[in-house]
Amino acid sequence: PQKWTGAGAMANAGGIPKTVGSDTYDQPKYVEKYATRLAYANFDGFPSHVAVSDSLDPETFTIGADDSDGIVLQISPGDGQAITAMRSMCIPNTREEILVIFKERSVYALAGDTPNTFTTFLVNDSYGALNNRSVVTGIRSDLFFIGEKGIYSFTTSNDFGTLQTRILGGEKIRETC
Repeated sequence: PQKWTGAGAMANAGGIPKTVGSDTYDQPKYVEKYATRLAYANFDGFPSHVAVSDSLDPETFTIGADDSDGIVLQISPGDGQAITAMRSMCIPNTREEILVIFKERSVYALAGDTPNTFTTFLVNDSYGALNNRSVVTGIRSDLFFIGEKGIYSFTTSNDFGTLQTRILGGEKIRETC
């Protein structure tokens, strides 16, 4: 990933966790802002891994249990699917931010603000996003995305303002003509 230097030029972002334990992470395919951190995903050799930076320091990954530390998470690594996209999403009722993680045929979410409170959970195991460019943020913080079998919507708006784990309008938006 590249960053702006403040002087009109671009430079390589540093600090991506090169080695955690015996695993070497390099060249993430996706980067997304999440709370006060940056999340990097789908590294060479680790297509199901997400690395979340230290709080308020997007180029630092201190792996530990301190509230400001970063973390590396595996998102269902044995399912044979790679991470294809990520988007931050706000839950209106709680004002909590979640990170929606799309795989080829499933959707997961990451909630929490610290390594001790981070939790991942399965949102759907029937559909996913084709790629990072096929996911867009719509009205409010709703997400629209293209999957293998159609165009889908994912919403946080219901009577209580919390996360809905079903697709609006049934299984997919109906074709016209």
